[in-house]
Amino acid sequence: MSDPLYSRDVLKLAAAATGAGELPEPRLSGYALNPVCGDKVLVTMRVDGRGRIAELAHETKACVFTQASSSILGTQLRGADEARISRLRHEVEAMLAGGAIPAAPFTDFAVLAGVSEHKNRHTCVLLPIDAVLGAFAVAEPLEVAEPRTEGPKRKLAPARARVRVRGKKRTRLRKARIRKAGRRRR
Repeated sequence: MSDPLYSRDVLKLAAAATGAGELPEPRLSGYALNPVCGDKVLVTMRVDGRGRIAELAHETKACVFTQASSSILGTQLRGADEARISRLRHEVEAMLAGGAIPAAPFTDFAVLAGVSEHKNRHTCVLLPIDAVLGAFAVAEPLEVAEPRTEGPKRKLAPARARVRVRGKKRTRLRKARIRKAGRRRR
């Protein structure tokens, strides 16, 4: 590709696919879809007792910009909490509007600064971050309790979120509500 938008660094990040896959027993998962171009990101993760990401994996079926953004998150997101991820989203959004690059450890987003001239690609870069925030959005507060010595052990089921992105309007729906409503007509 001779287009400067697809720089060698962007292609390397996308090809690395750091964190690609799915965790076997995730605590949280989030899904983000861009219906304009068909990009899809499924994020599975485990959080520690303080609400910080301990492990993260992603399945990204999307353009090279979404893949590169997912790869950056797969590399740098361990130890981040929901507030830090929300700040990261605002920093990346500001960078895409012509502002400064995000603070360390997320300086790798600088390779995606060329996307700022292409507004239709902004959503592609932000999609993996939205999937992670969607996972936190459906999470129930973590409870720290004494370990049980009696009775059967309960296995925690992963929470799932679905984030639909249409222009500037974002709606978060619980997957259970989608199943209940059945297949939606287009």
